[in-house]
Amino acid sequence: MNNVVSIDRARESHLQRSYGIGVADYERMQREQGNRCAGCGWSPRPDQRRLHVDHNHKTGKVRGLLCWKCNSALKKLRDDPQIAYNLAVFLARGDGKRFTVLSDSGRGFSICQPTAIAVGTSADDPRGD
Repeated sequence: MNNVVSIDRARESHLQRSYGIGVADYERMQREQGNRCAGCGWSPRPDQRRLHVDHNHKTGKVRGLLCWKCNSALKKLRDDPQIAYNLAVFLARGDGKRFTVLSDSGRGFSICQPTAIAVGTSADDPRGD
């Protein structure tokens, strides 16, 4: 029993120290997200690692919970939405697929009408080439 209490205290302390939230806040976010990664929708089994707390490294504001892969991807993208957008357009154009535009509704992102990506047109190129 002491080990469980110790682990719970350590987790509470880590969340509070690192992100300014407690276990109750984490569990609320987890419920709100349906125990799914906010990026890809992956849901961990009980025997797998928990979702990671994602936060803005400049402001410290918590954005939500992500799987390890999505959290690592954001780090590699330097938390820059423009880079993420540019790469999404790049992938969609290269595969000749439609690209779904997301907009922030104030409660998270929502899907808007799909936009066709015309391969080879400079209007769709985020670099402006």
